[in-house]
Amino acid sequence: MRTVYLSSKDLTNGTDFPGSEKVLRIKPHDFQNKYEVILLTFFLIKIENYEPNIAKLIKKLCSDYIDPVDVLDCSFSENFPCLKMATFPRGIMSMGRNIFEDHQNITTIFLPEGLKKIDDHCFTGCSNLKCIKLPSTLEVIGQCAFSSCRSLKNIDFPKSLQRIDRHAFSRCSSLDISVYVDFIVEKWAFYMANLNEVIVEGGKISEHSFRFASVKKITIKRDCSISEHSFCRTNVEQMICYRSFIPYACFYQCDKLKKINIVGDCTIGEKCFAGCTMLEKVHMGNDTQFCNSSFSSTFLETIDFPLPYNIPDFCFSDNSHLVKLVVPGNVEYIYSQAFKGCSKLKEIVFNEGLMSIHDSAFWKCFSLEKLVFPKSLKRIDGCAFEGCSALKEIVFLGIETIYNNTSFLETHPDLEIIYPSIFENIFDSD
Repeated sequence: MRTVYLSSKDLTNGTDFPGSEKVLRIKPHDFQNKYEVILLTFFLIKIENYEPNIAKLIKKLCSDYIDPVDVLDCSFSENFPCLKMATFPRGIMSMGRNIFEDHQNITTIFLPEGLKKIDDHCFTGCSNLKCIKLPSTLEVIGQCAFSSCRSLKNIDFPKSLQRIDRHAFSRCSSLDISVYVDFIVEKWAFYMANLNEVIVEGGKISEHSFRFASVKKITIKRDCSISEHSFCRTNVEQMICYRSFIPYACFYQCDKLKKINIVGDCTIGEKCFAGCTMLEKVHMGNDTQFCNSSFSSTFLETIDFPLPYNIPDFCFSDNSHLVKLVVPGNVEYIYSQAFKGCSKLKEIVFNEGLMSIHDSAFWKCFSLEKLVFPKSLKRIDGCAFEGCSALKEIVFLGIETIYNNTSFLETHPDLEIIYPSIFENIFDSD
């Protein structure tokens, strides 16, 4: 059996000893600073893949002389470009910046227990990385840590995790996982990533965290913090929410979203579901409240879910698929441009209870042909039905409805207005 003495100079030069009959002996005085300890760690990882027995022997020889490495911060991409699998020893507290950046051969990585942080750009661009085992002690995944790892399929987030930084998993297009969020997810963390399901149980979702990500289902529990634009332009198909408030533009332009289920009473923020052009089914509680433009520019064919006592400005505007609208008796006010530009809306049923239709509420609803206003209606503002060019007949059931000379501008030239026999037409030019 041949004995080989290994020095720090050998490690720096990338010396390799693949023979299974060789024994490596380390001179402890050769490793007197942090950089040389890191080089030794490199060497252990490299030979452990090919010569596990030798690696064990080195670890034993070194155990009395070498302190744990706090930060592993030298480049594996430069020193070990052919490495395919790496199992890291205990004692590393942080995986340093860029150490595996653009490594093209690494496929599997096992990170050690005790590790608390994966630093920025650590594994960026590892195009063949398929699997990584995270330790139960991990707290932070840094900015762009796994960005563009396009082959990464499986990763389990430990309960110890506290934060995922910006772009950490952006463009991870092969991920096949469900993410249980109970930590802070920073902006763009999962940009253009592929996910089965996102279940938000706690923590915080920042703005644009899942922008352009593909997600089959998103479930939002009550005990969590959701920011504006959190799921904006996410390619999500189904959403279930248990929160009492969904903030501004939270699901704005999610053009793959088909089903919404809001459990319990909720306030839907401004532009929350605006631009969700594939939306088919909406289920929500009876006391759910809307804000301006909550469902604008969607393609809902019917509105068969409960409506609040007032329908805010632009709430359902520019819906080019809505054909029939039934306004239930609990609705008292339809505000400005609430149904503006619903070009296929042909029939509206106004139930008793409606009191006011504000300006431009049904502006340019080109397909409307007939309107019957209930007795309860007190006011129709200017331009409320302007540009409804197919509107031929209007029937007033009550005697107290006030409208002005601009309420029905640019309707059909043969428009007929029918009043009750006892009705005295009141025009309010104001």
